Amino acid sequence: MTSTKKQEEKNYRYISILFLIKTGFGIFDISKILGIHKNTVINYIKNNNINVPYSFHQTSKKFGRRPGFKMSQEQKDLRSKLFKGKGNPFYDKKHSEKTKAKMSKNHADFSGDKNPFRNKFYSDELFRNKFIETHKKLWKNRDDKWRKSFGEKISRSLANSDKFNNINFHKYHICGHYYHKKCGIIFYRSSWELFAAEILSSLSFVKTFSLEAFCIDYIDENNTTKYTRIDFFINLNNGIKILMEVKPRGLQNFGNNPYKIKAYKYFCDENNIVFILFDEGYMHNDKLINELKEIINKYDR
Repeated sequence: MTSTKKQEEKNYRYISILFLIKTGFGIFDISKILGIHKNTVINYIKNNNINVPYSFHQTSKKFGRRPGFKMSQEQKDLRSKLFKGKGNPFYDKKHSEKTKAKMSKNHADFSGDKNPFRNKFYSDELFRNKFIETHKKLWKNRDDKWRKSFGEKISRSLANSDKFNNINFHKYHICGHYYHKKCGIIFYRSSWELFAAEILSSLSFVKTFSLEAFCIDYIDENNTTKYTRIDFFINLNNGIKILMEVKPRGLQNFGNNPYKIKAYKYFCDENNIVFILFDEGYMHNDKLINELKEIINKYDR
């Protein structure tokens, strides 16, 4: 290596040390980031009469950038280069579940009206119109393949999230919590679901059942993949499994419901599960009980 190249590397290292000191890193952090001995950093500080806070010499102590200190573009580029890829102290690491829980607990509440973006969006008309126009342009530039992929991603996320767990309900329907040892605590969103749960709880040949236990995918009229949660999943004592969808006749052909029902039937056929479509015919009589008994006699294992 030529003397000129050595000098260039030395100068680059000194610039890096000065930048990291001003940015707020301690001596041990700088030593680790640049891959040099801490004495090299100390000698540089002494030779250039650089004042550092006492905490600079503490082990892995990051005390923050000095107030009023603004980074030049050169410093920003250097910082970007230093912390890119394996230079990032958190490279190839993950937070533990304990840390995640602590972070979640300490996170500020930005829900509802506490969200600063929400307040600005509804109070500032100029900001709102600019935001809407910007995103309209972005959406227009997306192709059909991206839109389908994005729609599938959103549908899957909503179906698997806690959004529908114990909080989502229709204002005109009876809803609430129901408890039984066969199902634990479930959240029903209509009197029909409550009626079905009470019947299942009373039957001795029903071992366990759940409400909205998991979701399955279906293809809608636009050939887009979407996701929906099932209603009741029932386990009988003899091992028979049943998927029961609660749906009034007037809604069975509404919106995406025909495609969902088709997907339920296909899922059941593929997984050796019996499908029941719970409609008006099951209300206030023994039809469900009799049908479950017929299923046992037909598929008894």
